[in-house]
Amino acid sequence: MKKTTRHTPKWAALAFAGLAVTAPGMTTPSALAAGRAVSAAPAATLWAKIDQTGRILNASGFNSAQHSSRGHYTVLTDVDITGCALIGTVNAPNDTANRLSIKVANTPGGVVVRTASSGTAGYTDVPFSVAALCS
Repeated sequence: MKKTTRHTPKWAALAFAGLAVTAPGMTTPSALAAGRAVSAAPAATLWAKIDQTGRILNASGFNSAQHSSRGHYTVLTDVDITGCALIGTVNAPNDTANRLSIKVANTPGGVVVRTASSGTAGYTDVPFSVAALCS
């Protein structure tokens, strides 16, 4: 029986909304093609999964959440994320009747999140996830 060896690529990249993040010590595909190695500085990634009541279901880097009114949330952290890229997504996979949207913006000490639905013609409480990608 012939033994097969599985080779792992020397590069790994995470593409998210046009943003490429390379792990420290890893090499990008374009750098490999050019015959040179490029290392990226370690990046901070904060994230949280929040239910519709504002309760944190799971998180890393975000330490609390507040639900102030219908569709209005604040997710707090001790990390300065003013220069970070913010990403938000609604976690309602079975809701096909409504068009759900999310808005994420920096606020002192964290991010503000607004969730809305075309079905209720305004802000609505829905579960969501938020992330801050920092270099």
